[in-house]
Amino acid sequence: MTGKTHLKRLMRYALKYKSGLVCSILAMIAVAGLEPLVPALLKPLIDENFAQSSNVNPLKIPILLLAVFLFKGLAEYASNVLSQWVANKVITDIRDAVFMHQLNITIENYLSESPGRIISRFLYDIPQISASLSAAWIIVIRDSLILIALLSYLFFVSWPLTLVMLLTAPPIIFLINIVGKKLRKSNFEIQENTALMTK
Repeated sequence: MTGKTHLKRLMRYALKYKSGLVCSILAMIAVAGLEPLVPALLKPLIDENFAQSSNVNPLKIPILLLAVFLFKGLAEYASNVLSQWVANKVITDIRDAVFMHQLNITIENYLSESPGRIISRFLYDIPQISASLSAAWIIVIRDSLILIALLSYLFFVSWPLTLVMLLTAPPIIFLINIVGKKLRKSNFEIQENTALMTK
């Protein structure tokens, strides 16, 4: 099966809990929207001197920064908790499905695999799916939204500097892709070793 096929099957389980997914995404959007406010509020402190600037209230920026960090922290907490809740529900459903599948397969299929590999599906493989649901889901969606928000702010502040920064992105993406392939290969080897150890 391809990665897209696995993702579709995984999303079929996750879409049962649409309310949790929607609330988690809304919390991630809130985090992304609040992220550019931090450099925007710090800009007067860096660009201007309070002693020379009479139109800036010294107490205004710290209070606004505290408010931004407070709401940003609450939104991050909500997105993490809701994502973990959805992941735990999906893992429970997948464990039930795997268990029912194991009950229905023939004895020849049992004999063709080692007992350790069968047990490893429950002890290692399914928790790995949980990690991908809770961690990767947050990284892909929340960090992408934050990146878009920060890039929009950077274009507003200085679009030439932002374009220079974007030109350096492809080599970094290429290196991350190579590391990702090696990590996937290492993860497969860990699965096999876990099955062997369980046996």
